[in-house]
Amino acid sequence: MQNPDQGRPSGAQFVVPTHPKTRVVPSNHPAFLTEPSVQQIRANAPRPLNAAQQAIINQSIQPFPGQEVREFMNALDDFTPVIPDAVTLYYMNKAGIAEVEPRIVRLISLATQKYISDIVLDAMQETRMKGLGHSVSKKTPKDVKYTLTNEVLDAVLKEYGINITRAPYFH
Repeated sequence: MQNPDQGRPSGAQFVVPTHPKTRVVPSNHPAFLTEPSVQQIRANAPRPLNAAQQAIINQSIQPFPGQEVREFMNALDDFTPVIPDAVTLYYMNKAGIAEVEPRIVRLISLATQKYISDIVLDAMQETRMKGLGHSVSKKTPKDVKYTLTNEVLDAVLKEYGINITRAPYFH
């Protein structure tokens, strides 16, 4: 019988006890091929990566799904939105939401802040395009102040799908 540490020569045969009667099995038989030699195992064994290989792998690895969301939700604890949590919680309770995790309240406050800031920035851009600002001093035309008017705000809010209706006596 051969030493298992040495490679098996091609065309070799060995005895496989499959039945009370033993038989000779050729080297290309599946039973022979399923048993790797020690040399084959050592050749396929994983080796530690060097620093350059590890750096390449780290650059190509994508974070697992949801990791960025978890990091964002954890960062909400340190963020203070413009809209206080008490105001957001009041309107959530008024809408029928009773108990909410504090980070969800902050998330809704942040989303509301973003929505309002988008509307205000669009209104500011609309005001600038129409040239509705007035100069603070005639010496420096860069110091222009803009006033948010209902006309500009109505136009911007319509773009967002919000229609403002006023009482008839305001017309």
